[in-house]
Amino acid sequence: ISIATNNNQVCLFQDEGDRLEDVQITRQKVARFLAWHPSAPVLAVGWEDGCLTIWNGLDKMTRDDTTTHRTSISALCFSPDGTRLVSADESGVVSVWRTDARGRLNPLCSYRKTGAITHIVFCTNMTDKPHTAAATVAPVIPATTPLDTPYFLFGGDSGKICFADRSEE
Repeated sequence: ISIATNNNQVCLFQDEGDRLEDVQITRQKVARFLAWHPSAPVLAVGWEDGCLTIWNGLDKMTRDDTTTHRTSISALCFSPDGTRLVSADESGVVSVWRTDARGRLNPLCSYRKTGAITHIVFCTNMTDKPHTAAATVAPVIPATTPLDTPYFLFGGDSGKICFADRSEE
């Protein structure tokens, strides 16, 4: 369990509620978003200054990216299989990262839109008939793109929903 505090730190707790005292994730700014990897002990932290921190629970180390986002992180989301992390900020930059179970990030691509990006959701089953309003974009999926590519939707202040289909090209 992870909790962002108002004194610029992220605290981690075991399932039983005991705090992991040996873990220190802090910065001079406030942590805005937290996202756990779906199958590994890896935590992504998005900070108010645009820094993206990855904490790896196996070696209890952190890695920071301070160059991608220049404004506050406004959304974070791991793909269901954990192979992608999408980070977004208040200036409309959306970055797609290849990830692994040790928390290493490799940038794949970026998108730039107007306004803060506030929501990211991965599409998990694109072969079923759409059941939600957001799924109405399903017919625009290119027939030549493999279904195991982690498609996602993102949107925010502009009111637009964007479909992203970036693979490892």
